[in-house]
Parts: sequence; C-alpha cells; structure tokens
Amino acid sequence: GYQLDCFDAILSMSGSLWYPSFLEFVKEHTLSKKIQYVYLSLGENEKKTKHPMLKEVEKNTYELFYHYLKENIRCEFYLKPGGHFDHVEERILSGIDAYLENEHENVIDF
Repeated sequence: GYQLDCFDAILSMSGSLWYPSFLEFVKEHTLSKKIQYVYLSLGENEKKTKHPMLKEVEKNTYELFYHYLKENIRCEFYLKPGGHFDHVEERILSGIDAYLENEHENVIDF
C-alpha cells in the first residue's frame, strides 16, 4: 500500500505492527490513493507476552487504526479471541469476508 499502486485494500490479520519504526514509517509516507479499505484484526492475547517489542502490538494496531481514520481511510479493527496462533483460519476468512462485503469494484467473484 505504500510502495505499490495496484491494490484497493489492505487486510492485516495479526500483522507485525510491533515492528520497530513501523508507525513512524506510516506517518511519514503516503498510502496509495487506490487503497479504499483497511481491515485490521488481532488476537486479544497477543499483547500478553514477555517480549517487550511484541507486547506493543495491540497498542500499535489501535494507533494505526486511528491514524487511518484521521486520514479518511475506511478502516475496521477487530480484537478476536485467542493469541497469534489461535483461530488463524477463522481470522483470515473474517478479513476476506469483510473485504467482500465492502463492495469493492475490483472484486472477482468465484
């Protein structure tokens, strides 16, 4: 979304939004104008870790969510049950379903 101009949405399920300097990168760069929708989801237990960087993931995801809203980008954030490795298939399907429900022009119906 920041380096390519060929997608109309971003779906992040348990994304590595704890990554050092990621939020600064987002705030200093412009998201592609083609991006019409951002979907974020995270396991509610992902922040419950002893690793100091990884425990920032929920806070950073909320910060990213509010940043996109301020930029007038349609964004949804869902806190789901479990940790990073729990309910993986369901979270991926939830992201895809949310994308398809948001009536994007370039969706291919199989």
